[in-house]
Amino acid sequence: MSSITIDSATGKFVGDAPVNQIEIMRDATSAVSIAESYVIDSPEMRAAAYSDISAWKKKKTALDEERMKVSRPLLEAQRALNAMFKAPMDRLDEAIRIASVPLLVYDNKVREEAAAERRKQEAIAEAERKRLADIEAAERRKAAEEAAAAQRAIDEEKRKAEEAIAAAAKEDERLRQQAEAAARSGDIEAQREAEELAAENARKAQEAAFAAQIEVENKQKAAALAAHEAQERANAAALAAATTSAQSVEEADTKGSRATWKGKCTDKMALLKFVVANPAFIHLVVVDEKALNAQAKAMKSAMQIDGCMAYQERTLVASRG
Repeated sequence: MSSITIDSATGKFVGDAPVNQIEIMRDATSAVSIAESYVIDSPEMRAAAYSDISAWKKKKTALDEERMKVSRPLLEAQRALNAMFKAPMDRLDEAIRIASVPLLVYDNKVREEAAAERRKQEAIAEAERKRLADIEAAERRKAAEEAAAAQRAIDEEKRKAEEAIAAAAKEDERLRQQAEAAARSGDIEAQREAEELAAENARKAQEAAFAAQIEVENKQKAAALAAHEAQERANAAALAAATTSAQSVEEADTKGSRATWKGKCTDKMALLKFVVANPAFIHLVVVDEKALNAQAKAMKSAMQIDGCMAYQERTLVASRG
């Protein structure tokens, strides 16, 4: 047999082809035309169609044998070529596999150590946040207690001022009555003395009321300042707690490796129940048709599997004569 050359760009034979492609294509097209013209309505027509089918199958077998005569050397050459490269490529795959195992073990160890360090730092940060939160709560309690104490002091000053004013008014009334009594009796000196005492008492009462007012205002200012400072301390503690975070841990160098998420079924029955409840995931269930055909072949019409059926598929068998 002459050597065969195929143009790698076009995929066509260069030189003489092993068969007359035009002729065999014409024969095949003629067979299709004959098959399309058949109207099988009698035993004679069935016999004629069956005879043609047998002849076409023989032609197909002969063509396939010719194809194998041409392709067999090509396949053998391809197998030899693949074998030439397979051994060194397999050895390289082995080298990659051997070296990858300790590398990935190291990467996993580094990542686990980094994760442990992050957890440690996060625990430290959480403890610090809790400590600062406790400080904030204590500062707010202290501010509330100081504000309450300041209010009590202010209320006490107001009470004292009111008592002093009431006492002064009472004394003023007593002196007024004394002056009136002296006037009625004609004791001008006693009247003058009583009026002077009343004026002095009024002056002192006014000064005491003013002093009490000043004291109340001073205590109010002091209380407001103390409350502001306590609030500032509480806010500072809250800000520190909010901004406290774990120390950053430098990511280890794992260049050349990557994590790929994959899925695997660990419980087929659980998967089937999930798909029944969520039909949108029906594509996750793939029917093994080879196994299903084996069941149908073994059980025939007796096969009873929900969602499946056994059926016969008929094909013509060409005669060997």
